[in-house]
Amino acid sequence: MHTKFINATDMKKARSLVDYAFGEKNFYDWFFQKNNTNPENWLAFYSKQNVISVLCANPYVLNLYEKHISSAYITSVTTDHIYRGLGYFRPFLNESISILAEIYPIVFIKPIESKLYDSFGFAFYSEHLRYNINISELAHFKTSKNITLIDTTNENFYIEAFDYVYKSYLSSYHGFVSRTKTNWQNLLHIHETEGGKTTIILMDNKPIGYMLYSIQNGTISVPELLYLNNIALETLLSNIYQHRTQANNVVLKTPSDDLLYLKLNISQYPNATYPAKAPFMMARILDVKQMLTMLNATKTCNENIVLKIKDDIVAKNNNNFFITTKHQNLDVEYTDIPHNAYMDISTLTQVLIGYISVQQAIKEDLIKVDSLITIEILQKIFCKKSTYINEEF
Repeated sequence: MHTKFINATDMKKARSLVDYAFGEKNFYDWFFQKNNTNPENWLAFYSKQNVISVLCANPYVLNLYEKHISSAYITSVTTDHIYRGLGYFRPFLNESISILAEIYPIVFIKPIESKLYDSFGFAFYSEHLRYNINISELAHFKTSKNITLIDTTNENFYIEAFDYVYKSYLSSYHGFVSRTKTNWQNLLHIHETEGGKTTIILMDNKPIGYMLYSIQNGTISVPELLYLNNIALETLLSNIYQHRTQANNVVLKTPSDDLLYLKLNISQYPNATYPAKAPFMMARILDVKQMLTMLNATKTCNENIVLKIKDDIVAKNNNNFFITTKHQNLDVEYTDIPHNAYMDISTLTQVLIGYISVQQAIKEDLIKVDSLITIEILQKIFCKKSTYINEEF
């Protein structure tokens, strides 16, 4: 048994496995026809000539430390039902990670169950605040008279406007996807296919906000709502409220540090609803040296540290790394020198992206250090960030 990129002949088998596992015919008809029929994006686990398992490594670009990092979104991980329960998942994912490590420095996945991926070095790096509120809670928001609302029936025409708001809003965030025109076309196409609507708001003919939404069974769902100022936010929320004859409930999600909840009437009564923190996306570093070299120290210093990383799957990562900080630049080399700090690949992923701080990781016993000086150096290298990603496929 072995794992390799699938051949064109076996793409039909990959599709049948995914269709069987997920059962979302409309989505996967589009997924295969429009977006992912390239065998170079698919890995398969073979027993002789039989395809047992497949996954898609959908190429994306992540924004990390103001750099564009080539990455892949792992989706559609599935095994033929007649081979399930026989222990094939672990060797397939181990081999897939090793293969992808020769291509990408980092990959990410939205897990159905996070425990399935914990032991493979994946760790959460982004979360949302999810709201489930009565639409009446939005009654006090007002639409500014200086605002123009556009219900976009031709999304392609407005992609530049979507992208401008998206990039502007997320300029202070970390770990989001740098959406290409094709990414936008795919996202908006499937949103429309599933009955979704889009609204853009303009001020002085410039885009300052947008939302994607859908209405079904008395609930208006808003998977993405981004804005550049408070006028834009209040106008979008007021527009949601104008659907009160069509919906009673509102379900929406925001970045975890968004302060929308401060504008709502939060009560302390029993059965009151509050925004819930929802871990969303996991990631895994595949090339430790490349990802460490990308970093800059937060303060000008001239220090060094030896960091030991435990990675049971990718051999080049299971190593000691000699890190030198000089004028905020990092130089990284493999070394046999004894380490000052130790962490596994999951923890490195979280502190490098900035999802958790060095101090949090030490408190949870995820990082071992030999001195307070080592902690200080680590804190100059790994900084807490506001993270966000909202890709569903």
